[in-house]
Amino acid sequence: MASISITETVLRDGNQSFMATRMPLKSFESILSTMDKAGYGSVECWGGATFDSCLRYLNEDPWNDSKSYAIACPILNCKCCCEAEIYLISTIFR
Repeated sequence: MASISITETVLRDGNQSFMATRMPLKSFESILSTMDKAGYGSVECWGGATFDSCLRYLNEDPWNDSKSYAIACPILNCKCCCEAEIYLISTIFR
């Protein structure tokens, strides 16, 4: 029987929608290891506006944030949705 893999989008959607892309990594970094163990197939870490916000408003390095996701979530595939393309950032930084 085929299995179903769930992609959790709270890191991307929650940051972009509720916090208007102004939520720094340190605000949610502590939950990443818990999410890693929750049984999701993958997690979408950021979308198109997140990259821009890291640079423009948060004074953060988006590549460093991506690396932090991959380190904190060694089990999960961390995805980035940019311009309707999905990239597996876990693969880049492992």
